[in-house]
Order: sequence, then structure tokens, then C-alpha cells
Amino acid sequence: MGAWSEDELAKIEAEHPEGLAAAEIISLLDGMGVRFSEASLRKYVQLELLPRSVRVGHRGRQGGSQGQYPVEILRQILEIKKLLSEGKGIEEIRSKALLIQHEIDNLEANIRRVFEGIERALESGSDEVTREQCRREMREAKAAAADLVRRLRAVEGRRNSEIRVTAVETAKRQTG
Repeated sequence: MGAWSEDELAKIEAEHPEGLAAAEIISLLDGMGVRFSEASLRKYVQLELLPRSVRVGHRGRQGGSQGQYPVEILRQILEIKKLLSEGKGIEEIRSKALLIQHEIDNLEANIRRVFEGIERALESGSDEVTREQCRREMREAKAAAADLVRRLRAVEGRRNSEIRVTAVETAKRQTG
């Protein structure tokens, strides 16, 4: 398969909102001609270039759980391979990735504290009608905030849009 277009990447991300297992990541990259192994995935995670997986339980007779990585990981892997092929060092790549993730994490924590403070304030000194109206508005605000954080994380995953074709071609040259 040739290089993924932005539309193809967006389609994969839409089809896997719950994330991707390591085997799925490897398979998708392999299908596009990009060599990448589970050992490389573990190494990139250990070096803090990629996020850790989250254990997701499975229902049914077999049960158990499986590690799921955020679907944006495909873009991140392609970007890392591109930066490495350009001679960028691990520390430079890591600081770039962690800076944005850290800022979004801080924003999420600050939003949570704001909501907690407003909820505490609502519990004292407001009449029931005002409290109920504020609770309704808070639910809407929380949904909007959660959507904002989700969108920012998606943008962060795509932050280097030049990976579309050039990163794949660079990775193919590097591995081929």
C-alpha cells in the first residue's frame, strides 16, 4: 500500500476511537510498507516518545484485558521515524512530545479544579432553583471542556501535519 493520505489516517482514527492494540499498530504500519516492531514500540514507550497503553477489559468467556494505545499513535510513530531520519536526537524528540502533552494535562487538571470549586460554592448559599440551573449549565460546561481536551489531544497527535506523505516516504527509505 502507498502512503496514507490525511483522509485515510482520519478514517483509521475514526474507526478505532477506543485505541489500537500493539499488533494492530504493527499490522497497519506493515500494510503501508513501514517496518516497525513490537520491540520498537516498547522501546519508544520506555523512552517516553510514545504514550503507554491503557488496559481495557474484555467481556465474555475469555475475559482478560488488552493494552490499547491512543489511535493518534500512528501519526506519532511516523513523526518520530521522520525526525530520527533527519538526525534529530531522542532527547530533542522527547522534549517536543512531552511539552505539549504536559500542557494539555495541566489544562485538564486546572479545568477539573475549577469545576470542583464551583460545585463547592454551589452547595452553600444558593437557593434550589439557582443551584439546579447552575448544575445544568455545569453539565454542559463539563461536556464542552471534555470535548475541548479530547480535541486538543487529537490536534496534539496531529501536530506535525507534514508527516502525511513525507514521513511515510522517509520511513520507507530508512527501512527499505
